Amino acid sequence: DFDWFCDVLYILPGRVTPSPRVWRSEGRTPPWSSHATENTQLHAETVITGLGTIGPAGQGRDALAVALAKGSPLATPVDRGAGYHREGGARLAAAVVQRDVSRWVPPLAARRMSFPSKLAVAAGRMALADAGLGTPQSVQPRIGVYVATAFGSVLSTEKLLRLILLNGAEAAQPFLFSECVANAIAAQLAIAVCARGPNVTLTQREAG
Repeated sequence: DFDWFCDVLYILPGRVTPSPRVWRSEGRTPPWSSHATENTQLHAETVITGLGTIGPAGQGRDALAVALAKGSPLATPVDRGAGYHREGGARLAAAVVQRDVSRWVPPLAARRMSFPSKLAVAAGRMALADAGLGTPQSVQPRIGVYVATAFGSVLSTEKLLRLILLNGAEAAQPFLFSECVANAIAAQLAIAVCARGPNVTLTQREAG
């Protein structure tokens, strides 16, 4: 959970370079695919209007721009004190060092979120502010959430399994279970910004 890097782009309909009207593969459609995915109309146009970012460089686009301009890796030593790491494993990580997101996520709301969910909500609100839209206070059916994550909230999963293994199933905490599923992050962000449009989570290692 310490390796999270949150980027949120707020996207609105607009006019940019037109996409191809129809995409069709030249080869035969594989059995695991479908004609629905093969013949997809790609004429929708979008424009990025806001950026929210939290990572090893800090918070906000200015901190990210400074880090990119320097061109130096922002890696810190991994705490290997728990004894889980294999010999010869990675010793450096691009960790989120600046963990205080109270400017974007009030402490009362943050206590009901996992660390990745806090980052996502903070970055989402940051992107909305950067786009000049602020945080919506009413239902927004045209705002959607798309999240990519490698594993979801691993720390919540570890805590839940540890409780069950050491103390039995009766000791499981509902809060930890709700944050174990990969799409909990997208759900928390949707609730925070009143997004009632599409809510999609991609999770498969490289996806994040």
